[in-house]
Amino acid sequence: MKKHIAAAMFLFIVIAAFSGTVAAEASLDTYHTDDQGNEITEAQVGDSVEYIAEVQNDGNEVQDATLNITVDSDVYWDNFLEEISFDGGATYVDPAPFVTEEDNLDGTWNYNVALGELDPFQLVILRWQGDMGNAGTSIKEATVYDGTTPMDTSLAILTVTEPAPPAPANTTTVSAAGTVGMQKTGAPIGLLVMAMLMVAGGLLLPRRK
Repeated sequence: MKKHIAAAMFLFIVIAAFSGTVAAEASLDTYHTDDQGNEITEAQVGDSVEYIAEVQNDGNEVQDATLNITVDSDVYWDNFLEEISFDGGATYVDPAPFVTEEDNLDGTWNYNVALGELDPFQLVILRWQGDMGNAGTSIKEATVYDGTTPMDTSLAILTVTEPAPPAPANTTTVSAAGTVGMQKTGAPIGLLVMAMLMVAGGLLLPRRK
């Protein structure tokens, strides 16, 4: 009887221990914004755009976080600037010490950011800034890992188009040779001239007595 009680207690302790263990999870959100901070999916050549990736940790510590962004884009970013904040946007630093990049055979490239340990509820913000250099499509698929275990993914797509051509300025239409322009209402000028000549000719004829 005592053996059964001991076994049951051991099983209860094991279940309780595993029930109290919660895996750390960090969520990921990525998007593009215009120069006013509004989220966008479309832009025009010459527009200033930001790409933002936010890694928000939950109430548990993450031991080895990595952010991977696979970029498939034919859009060039002029005046490019990249920054990262580990304190929720209070301060930004150059991400170069944490970043490795790799070109893929299919024309895409990987942008990897070693985030390291994440404290409970820590927010990391990565942002790219630049001016759209040409029309095209930019696809960024991001994944945040704890070691080799993916925690969350996010996809951001931006379509860049050429600006609409300016409206033509008002110009005066030149009439073709041998024609006379006509107003929207009224008689043709040619008929008016002929009528005036006929009246003038009648005045010149000798009156009958």
